[in-house]
Amino acid sequence: MTASLLRAATAAVRALRRRPIEATTALVVAGLVAGPRWPALVPVLALGAVAAGGVLRGLGPVLAVAVLAGATVADARLAHLDRSALGPSTGHAAVGEATLLEPLRRQAFGRRAAVVS
Repeated sequence: MTASLLRAATAAVRALRRRPIEATTALVVAGLVAGPRWPALVPVLALGAVAAGGVLRGLGPVLAVAVLAGATVADARLAHLDRSALGPSTGHAAVGEATLLEPLRRQAFGRRAAVVS
């Protein structure tokens, strides 16, 4: 069992080193996903990327930076979304004149909604 896992891991590392662009893209996506949801996983991914890519070849640090960049972009994106200009008025009734762009739609519990301009 251990020998087969070792062979599988070796094959995975070889495949990663043969395709550095795909590996970098995959680790950017891993950083995007892990950054805001599981921040403790980001350093583990970065260290694993260094180990798998190899320090001497230069691929390992590039892969680690890809993970960290993905996590940083995800955190910045969510911080920007949290500072919406709409603020507390989101989801509340608005008073004013509007042009209906489509007929009213009935929703659950008797509410009505429409697209307006």
